[in-house]
Amino acid sequence: MLTATTIDGLKALRLDAMAAALAEQCDQPGYAGLGFEDRLGLLVDHELTERSNRRMERCLKTARLRAAATVEDIDFRHPRGLDRAQVLALAQAHWVASHQAVLITGPTGAGKTYLACALAHAAIRHGHTALYLRAPRMLDDLAIARADGRLSRLLAAWARIGVLILDDLLLRPLTSDQAADLLEVIEDRARLRATIITSQLPVALWHQAIADPTIADAILARIAALYAIEKEIRGQSAEIRQSVRSDRTRPLVAELEAFLRAQAARLSSQSAMGKAIAYLLNHWSGLILFLDDGRLEMDTNPVENQIRPLTLTRKNALFAGHDEGGRSWSRIASVIATCKLNQVEPYAWMKATLEAIADGHPQSRIDELLPWAARPAPAAR
Repeated sequence: MLTATTIDGLKALRLDAMAAALAEQCDQPGYAGLGFEDRLGLLVDHELTERSNRRMERCLKTARLRAAATVEDIDFRHPRGLDRAQVLALAQAHWVASHQAVLITGPTGAGKTYLACALAHAAIRHGHTALYLRAPRMLDDLAIARADGRLSRLLAAWARIGVLILDDLLLRPLTSDQAADLLEVIEDRARLRATIITSQLPVALWHQAIADPTIADAILARIAALYAIEKEIRGQSAEIRQSVRSDRTRPLVAELEAFLRAQAARLSSQSAMGKAIAYLLNHWSGLILFLDDGRLEMDTNPVENQIRPLTLTRKNALFAGHDEGGRSWSRIASVIATCKLNQVEPYAWMKATLEAIADGHPQSRIDELLPWAARPAPAAR
């Protein structure tokens, strides 16, 4: 009677496997010779095994793998160029935990899909989730999801999958919209989840099969054009730099902003690329200050180069003794670095500035004493 109550209690706790194992132990006299801890251990092992098997069945059903493949069933004797040691290492699923990607290429009939499903099956056995998608159908699903408003939910669902199989990628060249959709899927997974991609096309030809360059390539190309102009006017006066920037740089910056806003409207705000573009646009007013002031650089690299020696030697500044002394030292270091950026000799500028202040220079014209208003130091001969 006590055993029946215990079995009912285990079932109430949803420990059905333990309940079945306990009933089996009661029916089998051979278990009577085992101690309590041994019998309890067997019950727990039975429950864990049963739960693992149920989870495996559930994950395999959800994964919808095209082939019921396992690594153990791969025939390495077939001349397909498979490295047995490499495949067995991949079967341990360490690459899944490291959020890496596996690319499988080869002609039709080489077994790309079978191998991809076998690796996904191995990943599921190691506790990961997986999902099989044929790339052409996936791109169609994304287009439909965009039309009916499900795109963000669909991308979010795929982004949670541990191992995503994209089978038969680039069977035909992608349109610009398809290339953008593919980028969204890959961006959501980069360094966050694992991916298996199979294709008949060698990796070296993938870029040619995409109708448009990637968004990142397009952004970098536009930024490179801006830096090319900056290289031409480096060392010129502030007036010349501002004039060139107004004539040549400003139209390129306007084009870049329009491109970024167009991409932001189509990308998921949660993707890595979407977040990067949003960051740029949120700081846009600060990024374009250099267009209206020839004294400013396009980026902070020159300033960072100036403060690097101070950062590397900051322990030498401990002589300041207290907070106010440290702040005074930081002001002096900032003034010296500003003089260097404007080709002004720091000591000569400081001497001239202090003398001007002592001689009653008007406070309303203080801008005339700042380093960028001083005359550059003569070049050394």
